[in-house]
Amino acid sequence: MKGTILDFSMQTSTGLITGDDGKRYSFLSSEWKESAPPNRGTAVDFEIQDGKAEAIYIVAAPPVQPPQLIRTARPKEYEGWYKSSDDKVLSGVCGGLAHRWNMNTNVLRALVLILGIFFIVPVIVYIILELGLKKKLPTKGIEMA
Repeated sequence: MKGTILDFSMQTSTGLITGDDGKRYSFLSSEWKESAPPNRGTAVDFEIQDGKAEAIYIVAAPPVQPPQLIRTARPKEYEGWYKSSDDKVLSGVCGGLAHRWNMNTNVLRALVLILGIFFIVPVIVYIILELGLKKKLPTKGIEMA
């Protein structure tokens, strides 16, 4: 039978369970089959013998499923190439590209910086994008599908 612990006294080593049938059943601590002590409100499974609860076990709660992420279609204004208006250090180029490609902005910034130190091409591409991308859109908190 299933039920819920109503009370348990450490002094007397006795407790009380309310069963799903609406009746109350007393129990001795020797019938408690778990390592954690019985606590008020705990869901339990038990057997009934002579009006008393025996072989009492905690009912395991079903595993909690993580919420499913729902991806929506990309908003029309986020099609194409753009700079970020709110995720920027210089002009928002890395913020817009990272948002477009669903990647971490700081990772892209570090990659552009490191490659720019050793090669001139990333710097030239950044400057071209800085001058060529006119559209500035907010990117923080907007998920892309």
